[in-house]
Amino acid sequence: MKKKRWIRVWIGALLAVMGTVLFGCTHEAGPIESPAESVPEPVFQVFLAEDPENYEIVSENPVTVRRGEEAAFTLRMKEGACVLQITRQNAAVEAQIRNEFDKTTSVRLPDIRYSAVYQTECGSAEAYLAYDPNGGRYIDQPEGSEADGAYTVGVSLQSRLRPNTERGTDRFVREGYVLTGWNTEPDGSGEAVGLGSRVTVEAGSPLTLYAQWAKESSADDFIFDKYGKGWTVVRYTGSEETVVLPQYYEGRPVDRIAKGAFAENQTVKHVILPPTLEVVAPGAFAGSPLETLTLFDNIRAISDSAFENCGAFSTVHVNAYEAPRFGQNLFSEYNLADKYDLLILNQDKRKLIIFGGSGAYNSVDALALEKQLKTAGEEYLCLNMAVNGWFNGPAQMEAVRTYLKDGDVFLHMPETSSGFSTLYNISMTPGTLEFEYNRLRFYACAESNYDLLSLFDLRNVTGFFDGLQAFNEERDTLPEVSFTDHKTEIDWYGGFIHNDLGYMDERGYLALPKKAGSSKSAGEADLVVEYLTDEAANDRLNAYYDSLSARGVRVLFACAAVNADTLEARLNDPESFQRPSDDGVLYYGRPAEIALPDYESLSEWIGIYEKTAEDLLHAEILLPLSGSLFRTGDFFEPDYHLSDEAAPVFTARIGEALLRVLKGGEAK
Repeated sequence: MKKKRWIRVWIGALLAVMGTVLFGCTHEAGPIESPAESVPEPVFQVFLAEDPENYEIVSENPVTVRRGEEAAFTLRMKEGACVLQITRQNAAVEAQIRNEFDKTTSVRLPDIRYSAVYQTECGSAEAYLAYDPNGGRYIDQPEGSEADGAYTVGVSLQSRLRPNTERGTDRFVREGYVLTGWNTEPDGSGEAVGLGSRVTVEAGSPLTLYAQWAKESSADDFIFDKYGKGWTVVRYTGSEETVVLPQYYEGRPVDRIAKGAFAENQTVKHVILPPTLEVVAPGAFAGSPLETLTLFDNIRAISDSAFENCGAFSTVHVNAYEAPRFGQNLFSEYNLADKYDLLILNQDKRKLIIFGGSGAYNSVDALALEKQLKTAGEEYLCLNMAVNGWFNGPAQMEAVRTYLKDGDVFLHMPETSSGFSTLYNISMTPGTLEFEYNRLRFYACAESNYDLLSLFDLRNVTGFFDGLQAFNEERDTLPEVSFTDHKTEIDWYGGFIHNDLGYMDERGYLALPKKAGSSKSAGEADLVVEYLTDEAANDRLNAYYDSLSARGVRVLFACAAVNADTLEARLNDPESFQRPSDDGVLYYGRPAEIALPDYESLSEWIGIYEKTAEDLLHAEILLPLSGSLFRTGDFFEPDYHLSDEAAPVFTARIGEALLRVLKGGEAK
């Protein structure tokens, strides 16, 4: 009976909505307006279905909005309830869901284009996060008054194992201080969490996060110059190791740092930029002893040229100031932060990590591999941490390495055409003429947990700040979303497939039906032996292998699945695969400085690659390259992404080799 009652409520609401006149209120009979007179702007009614078991709607409902405006609702949640997502006709829609004070939740539906009824999906608040001002005050409190304690937010652990924290800068303020993050201890001695990043919280156990404040450096230590409506830092004249830029000076925001502002100062090692800071000029820190930098994701202009010759500069901390814009993005990357949650929460268990590009991500089923090993008596938590062949290798390796320990296994499975997977190229901003989004991928994936960016050494990558600036430029073109949003459908070769996280398994593996031969094109596959023989790349890769081995981690190497048909075609007619671009990168990775393949046969080419890997890499060879070869008909995407018929075969093959190694035998 209850279900029928709510159906009647929704039907009534729909009838009310249908009664709304789309072009304003109805007009009484009268003279027809001339064409010169303006046409009334369309208005719509948006209704949010009630759910008294979980909340009470305390704002206007329905709301009337004009075309393109947002519809906003305020809900007072019942004890232990929280909103997971907003749906329309049983499909998730874009919405910003945010917990507010007094157990209320705000729901914002952007860019309304027609009248409609929306529903909520609610769940239990399995955990609670309490935010303590820790010396600050709430923004809406009178200046100088005492903060009246922490506010508590219920979070669901259904869609995220580790929830995102609040951003805080729109909650708390403290005169003369910059909010730099959260900590589980008031004095900062506990677990540190960036604003908006993720935190580990146990179900049923409330966790208090304390605001961390950095006292602004004295304005007397800066030379300022007026620029527009704000101030530019022309020079820092102080002698402190840690510098916190003031947010305001004489009532104006401090929003720029000029060229050379810190270049001549040899004492500054740690700098905290406030959220008012928008521009860091080229050369601003050139030659300084800077080591760490804290900034906010609303910065608009910052490039690598600002930090030239900063040989000690290793770590950047990014705080969320703005709402996320990407939500969950493309394919393998879309749940990168979720896979790190699995890694972080299971860091004390014995693990087998698969690492590489989308060739490993799409073709190795970690859950099936784990079951195969367990059946044979080997207990490992198997995680496929592979992402994309254009992702920066050092950044990924260092972030993963943080959570590995003695007894773990690291299986490196690079695509044989990827200079990034083999550390030949260490740029954070890879790009081609065909796919400029490559420049943004790593940042877009880290948007839902910026703390991941602090896990690697900036000195081991190039182009970090160039990529961050490009990322923010792209974000400006996108609407706001929430940290729990995800795409509700994906476009797969012209066909839209509904998501609801249903195409990912519990380990983040792409469980979407992958029909063999969905795409007949080829061209990615290449065996670039030079990626392994290049001295700099070889030194970098082996250094990471050695650092893992020093921790007691067993390091294994195997190539991702590769299309032998494309290799033969490339060998027979290498010139046909040349596609020069402005940045000197040829089609799918072989750079212009590496000669086209010139071997007598495919077997010779394979043999040379195998021998090179065995001779030069400080890793055990799990599979010979011949064990990774498949034909075009085995792939659902060209050259590296196996179909759902071939992927189990490849996974089982890897499992058999792993069992031989783990039981003390030879892999090959």
